Amino acid sequence: MTTRSTFSKKGETTDVDISSTTIRHYESRDNSDVLRMFTQCHIDLIIPAFRRALKQPSNISLLLVCGTVAYVITQSVMAVMLVMAVLAFVIYYACKMVYIDFIELMLNTEMADIEEHFLRPPGSCFWVAEANGKVIATAGLKKTYEKPQTCKLTRVFVDPHYRRSGLGRKMMQEVLGFIEHNGYKTCVLDTTVLQVAAINLYKKMGFRACGQISFPGNTCVIFLSQVYLLKFERHF
Repeated sequence: MTTRSTFSKKGETTDVDISSTTIRHYESRDNSDVLRMFTQCHIDLIIPAFRRALKQPSNISLLLVCGTVAYVITQSVMAVMLVMAVLAFVIYYACKMVYIDFIELMLNTEMADIEEHFLRPPGSCFWVAEANGKVIATAGLKKTYEKPQTCKLTRVFVDPHYRRSGLGRKMMQEVLGFIEHNGYKTCVLDTTVLQVAAINLYKKMGFRACGQISFPGNTCVIFLSQVYLLKFERHF
C-alpha cells in the first residue's frame, strides 16, 4: 500500500518549487535514483571532512611535528613544505576512504535490497519524496532489537537543490507519524558531525544528543579523518 502526502511552498526558506512533490513509500523503480542520491550525498562530505580534519588538534600537531623534524634533518623549507603537503594528502585520502568504504559496505548490504531490509520487516519503512519523476529525498526506518519498542531512523537525504525548502521537515513529519502509529516508544539515529543542517533539523523535531560513536572503518583512517557519529534519540 502506498501512502501519499502532497504539500505546498508555504514556509519555505528558498524559492524552490516543491508544490508538486509527493512523499510515498519506496518502489523498485526508485532504486537507481535512491542509490545515486545515497552515493552522491556521502561523496559530497569528503571535502568538508578534509577541511575539518586539518583543523583538528591531533592533525595540527602531526603536521607541526613532522614539519619540524623535516627541517631539523634537511634544513630546507622546501622539504618542510613537501612533507606537510604529503601529510595533507594522506589526511585527505583518509577522509575519502572513510566515505568510499562506507558506501561500498552499504551498497553490498542493506542498500542492495531496500525492500528486504526496509519494507518487508514489520514496523519498518522506506520513504521517497518525488518531484517531476525524480527522487529528491529519502528516509528509512527499521525496528531495532537491542531495546524493546525502539526503532532507528536512517538514510535521511535531501537533494542539494531542495535543501532549506521545508522538504526535510515534511519527510520527518511523515516518519514521526509512522513511528507513533506503530507504537514505538523510542527512536534513535546517528549522523556525522559534519551534517549541521540535519543535526539542527533533528533537534527541532524533538531529538536530543545522547553520545557519540566511532565511524565504522579502519582505526588509522578514522584517527586521521576525525570523522565520528553523533547519536540522537527521541521518546514518544
